[in-house]
Amino acid sequence: MIDPSALELLLEDAREQYKAELERGSQVFTRCGIYLAILTLYVSALTRFLDKPPTGGALPVTTTVFFATGVVLLLATALGLFFTVCALWGRSVTYTLLPQDWINYVKLIEPWYADARAAGAEPDETIDQDVKERMLLRYAEATSKNFFVRSKRFGYCNLATQCLAAGFLGLLASAGAYSYLMFHRPTPPAEMTSPIGQERR
Repeated sequence: MIDPSALELLLEDAREQYKAELERGSQVFTRCGIYLAILTLYVSALTRFLDKPPTGGALPVTTTVFFATGVVLLLATALGLFFTVCALWGRSVTYTLLPQDWINYVKLIEPWYADARAAGAEPDETIDQDVKERMLLRYAEATSKNFFVRSKRFGYCNLATQCLAAGFLGLLASAGAYSYLMFHRPTPPAEMTSPIGQERR
């Protein structure tokens, strides 16, 4: 049996911790939404590179830089998407009991306490303290599970962040090399027309 004054403090702290973990858990989905938007930009750039690849005519170093950084962008995009999906996947949030569940629990234990008092026995705790201890246990259990789930998901988010940072550098370098190659690509020679084919005046 927990001291009533200490029980009040622990229950209030458990409620605050429970609410805080739920709020932190929702941050994972917000971050993943931002990651997916950035990954969409990376995929668009890769699609552009593949749809209209640069032709030769520039320095071989520039071509090498373009393909190397393009591979970095591709790998970063793939890994970033993988870690983002891992952050979204997995066990859902653990919730404590609903108010109706607590009402049903009180209705269930009320006869037991009434029978104990009628028999002249003094229970070790009151209904109020019994319910509070049960609430504390449920809050502590749900908060602990949510904490470990959130920590695991944030770990995947951090890995996805590193991939997106590497992809951003790859995007800048590959886009710069791509622009240079497209600007310096060879132009087709102008068609030569023979005077013989011209109309006579």
